[in-house]
Amino acid sequence: MIRNRIFRCLLAAALLLGLACGCSAQTSKEEPEQDVMVICAELRDYRNVMKGVNYYSVRYYPNAQFEMLWLPDPQVDPEGREQLIRQLRTQIMAGKGPDVFLLRGTDSLLNPSDSSEYLFEDLHKAQTAGLFYDLTTLLSDQDFAELIPALAEYKTNGEPLYLLPLGYLPLTVSYTSGTPDSFTQAAQSTSPLLDYLPALLNQAGDTYASELSGLARALPLAGGTDDLSETIDREDFLALLRLQKQLMQTGAAAQPGIASLKESLTSGEPLCWTGLPLYDPFLEQASLLAAQNSEPYFSAVPNLEGGVTAMATSYVGVRANSTHLDQARDLIQILLSEHIQTWETNFPNPGYRELSSADQGLPVCKTALAAMLRDRNRYGPSGGFVWGEISDATIARYEDFQNSVTHITLVDRRFERYLAICEPYFAGTQSEELTLEALQREFVIYADE
Repeated sequence: MIRNRIFRCLLAAALLLGLACGCSAQTSKEEPEQDVMVICAELRDYRNVMKGVNYYSVRYYPNAQFEMLWLPDPQVDPEGREQLIRQLRTQIMAGKGPDVFLLRGTDSLLNPSDSSEYLFEDLHKAQTAGLFYDLTTLLSDQDFAELIPALAEYKTNGEPLYLLPLGYLPLTVSYTSGTPDSFTQAAQSTSPLLDYLPALLNQAGDTYASELSGLARALPLAGGTDDLSETIDREDFLALLRLQKQLMQTGAAAQPGIASLKESLTSGEPLCWTGLPLYDPFLEQASLLAAQNSEPYFSAVPNLEGGVTAMATSYVGVRANSTHLDQARDLIQILLSEHIQTWETNFPNPGYRELSSADQGLPVCKTALAAMLRDRNRYGPSGGFVWGEISDATIARYEDFQNSVTHITLVDRRFERYLAICEPYFAGTQSEELTLEALQREFVIYADE
C-alpha cells in the first residue's frame, strides 16, 4: 500500500476536488490501515471519468473503498511527476504498487513536442513481462459482448488482453455528399493500405493531396496489425515507409483544428477532413452538416492486411498480483458502461455529453457513439452553434464505421523514437538504407534487451 507523504498530499488534493471516490482518509496514526484498492491515473485526463465513477460508486457501491493516486500534470509539476514515476516503477518491478492503472499512450500522435515522462515507456515489454492481469479472465462474456468487435473478439478467440483500451482513433478520410464519385469509391475501398492510399492520392489530385498529409504521421501504427516492432519487421514495410515519406512531403502532416474544419464545411469544399477523428471535429461534423442539409461520410483507412487498425488513446490495466480483483472488475465495468463512456463534462446538465476517454477518442462501448448523437438531437447544442438534427442514416454510418475496426494498437514512447529516427529520411538528409538499419536495430534486433 502506498502511504508516503507525497501520495498523501496527492490524495488529499483529490479528495478536496471531489475526485477520489469512496476513499477513507485516516485522521490518526493510531487508526489501523485499511487494505483498499489503489487506482493510479493521469490527473490531466481522468477527472471527468472519476466524477462518473464517484457518482456510480456512491449510488450503487456505497461500501466500495479505494484511493486515487494521481500522476501530476507534466505542465504543472514535471519534477513531482518524474519523482513519483521513478518510485512507482521500483514498486511495480517488485510486484507492488497500484492495483489499477488508468493511463494513456503518449501525445506523440497529436503533439509532436510532448516530452512528458510516462509510467510505462514500452507497453509491449510491460505486457510480456507479466506485470498485468489477463482481463479476458477477469471480465465476463457479457462485458466483452458490449464492446466494439475489435475488442469483443479477444474473449471469443481466447486471446489474452492485458491492457484494455477505453478510447481509440482510426485513421479516417471524411467527406461530404458533394465529393466526386471517383474519390468516394477510392475512399470506401477495403483494399490493403499499399493499394488503397496510392489510389486515394491519385483521385485527390493536386487539389486535395495536401489534405491527405493528415494521414501521414500515424501511418506505421495504422498500417500494422500488431506491435510496431512487428510492423517494422514485415517484408512490405519499406513500401509503407516510402509512402509515409511521400505524404510527409505533401503537406504539413499535421491534424487540422476545429476552426479549419468549420471553415471548410461552410466554404463548399466537398472533401472536408482527413486524419484522426477527435471528438470535436468528428462528431460536431454531423450536426454542422445537418444544418446545411448535407450529410457526412467517412471511411477508415485500411491496414496492410485490408482490415482497420485504430490507435488506443487510453487504457486500463490491473496489476497481475492484485488482491482486489473483484473491485477492479466492478470499476472496469463502470468505465466501459455507456453512461461513463459518454460522460458529460458539465454534470449534472443532461443536455451535453462529451466522450470521456483520455484524448477524446471514440468510445469502446459499442452503443455509446449512437447514444451521444441521439442525445444531441434531443437536447441540442451549447454555445449558440447552428445545429441540425442528425439523421438515422448518419448515425447508422457512424456505427458501421466503428464496427469496421478490426485491431486496436497501443501507442507508447517507442513511436516517438520511430519518428525521431525517420525525421532525417523524411527531410531527404538520410538514406533509406541507414533509416531501415536504425529502425531494425532499435525495434527488432535489440528490442528485447
